[in-house]
Amino acid sequence: MKLQQEKTEEEYSIFLVDRILLGSQSAETDMVKRYQSKLFRIVFAKSKDTDLTREIVQETWAITLQKIRNAKLLNKGSLGGYIYKTGINQLKMHYRSRNKVSFVDNIDFQETGDGQALSSSYTDYGPLFESVYKPLSQMKVGRDRQLIYHFYFEGVSKSELCEKFELSSEHFDRVLYRARERFKKAWHISNDSL
Repeated sequence: MKLQQEKTEEEYSIFLVDRILLGSQSAETDMVKRYQSKLFRIVFAKSKDTDLTREIVQETWAITLQKIRNAKLLNKGSLGGYIYKTGINQLKMHYRSRNKVSFVDNIDFQETGDGQALSSSYTDYGPLFESVYKPLSQMKVGRDRQLIYHFYFEGVSKSELCEKFELSSEHFDRVLYRARERFKKAWHISNDSL
């Protein structure tokens, strides 16, 4: 019986990508298992935030799978490099959007991300806004704040937000769900301190 030699990293990457292109769910699982822990470590080393790292890693997998399924991955042999670079780029985009955004500590003038200012008196927004502003402003992930604010307070449609944040409909649902869960935690912490 002849033993099969181990594949090089490049050969294994090509093998995984080809299997994913053929629709193999197990290849997708194998890819995540192979690169997940290193991707998490790389992103976490720069973000120092577990929740943010999880979100960036999930976005990275969605982008990577979409790229592979659409046969747009240019170098199948460097799958790991593509995944890690995409994770870092997603983190950079998060920080860039966070710098443009909203809900900083200065209550007198804050932007909502679309150039509109929030009034420090909140009289235009009512008591509901007052009760949620503090926990909303304490959320660490800027995109969570933006989604909750625009979706629930401004009434921006899901399709518009998907376009703005470059999310598929399914990914939007997952991101909004996580944002709501983080908001609930922040709300409970905020109300426990009252």
